[in-house]
Amino acid sequence: LLSTPTAEQNIAFFELNWDNNSLHHLFTKDGYLCCAIYTHSGKNMLVLDGDPAFQLTSMSLDGSERSPLFHSTQSITAPQRGSNHRSYLYSGENKQVDILFYPFNNAEVERLPMNSSVLDFLPKVSPNSRYLAFISTRTGKPQVWLTSGNHTTATKVSHFEKNHQFYDMAWSPSGKEIALLSFNSIFLLDLETGEARRIDSPQNEMRGLSWKNDNTLSFSQFHRSAWRVYNYHLQTNQLDISEADFSFIFYGKKDQTITLYQDGKAKYNEKELSITLPLPDIKNRKFAFDLIEDSLFYIFEEETEASLIRLDVKTGQSSQVLTTLHSKEVTVGKHGFYITGPPATSKDLYRVKALHGDSEGTH
Repeated sequence: LLSTPTAEQNIAFFELNWDNNSLHHLFTKDGYLCCAIYTHSGKNMLVLDGDPAFQLTSMSLDGSERSPLFHSTQSITAPQRGSNHRSYLYSGENKQVDILFYPFNNAEVERLPMNSSVLDFLPKVSPNSRYLAFISTRTGKPQVWLTSGNHTTATKVSHFEKNHQFYDMAWSPSGKEIALLSFNSIFLLDLETGEARRIDSPQNEMRGLSWKNDNTLSFSQFHRSAWRVYNYHLQTNQLDISEADFSFIFYGKKDQTITLYQDGKAKYNEKELSITLPLPDIKNRKFAFDLIEDSLFYIFEEETEASLIRLDVKTGQSSQVLTTLHSKEVTVGKHGFYITGPPATSKDLYRVKALHGDSEGTH
């Protein structure tokens, strides 16, 4: 049993027959499925639905039927068949990521009180710095939440029915919408109604999401052996490719831009910077920096650790803000910056037993 992403970033499943050396395509799904194994009978497959996954799901070999086999409060990885031909093993992890706030007035770092005991990640400060949006799995599926003021409470604003894997999100300049980047699509979330729609663009891997203006989204796709910038016009649903030679562009406030080139060169507006900024990659498809006024906060990674650097884009002077950084993301507001804290590392091994005679039945 084999699986591989397609050019559209869907998941295609194949069956390789060792006896006659043939490869048979089973089905292709638009969605994140991982770690497929045969069930004990060989008539179905067992998959993980989502990342993180909290459920073992049984699927027919043609992909037409699926049913939950087991649900856990812990994230599930590496499922295997048990040696007794009835049970399944998996690695369970109590994974927790919190959002941390570092004020500019040098007060103590704050672990936000609205943090949950699960995953809170992708913090993004609103354009007016009044709100903080983030993704949380506290109700099961990843959803967008908003908090403000002293961050004691948070409100869920999205209602996604599928277990989407979100890599990035970005506020519109007006603060009325949030764009969310999944593994092959972009969703627009209306913050007033809570309704989300997928933009009409070709499904493909995208990186470096940013708003050019309230009517135009910018992101990069791989085109003819290089990463190129695309602009999606919301009013006309038209997509066009930029003629510029840079690979990624970040739009800040007050007509500020950071452009990244494939060779590592970076520019602030038209001024070349003396630093190398990390490019969005397959695991971290978002920008690892943020701009406020004349300060560029960026994550600098070395072989053994990462640190947060503050660069004055006008004078070129830089200073180290944080060392031993575990976060891959930073967002900056008027009063300070937010990063994510390190996840918990405790893991255990679990076995799922069949409650009835048929190992394909209820577990």
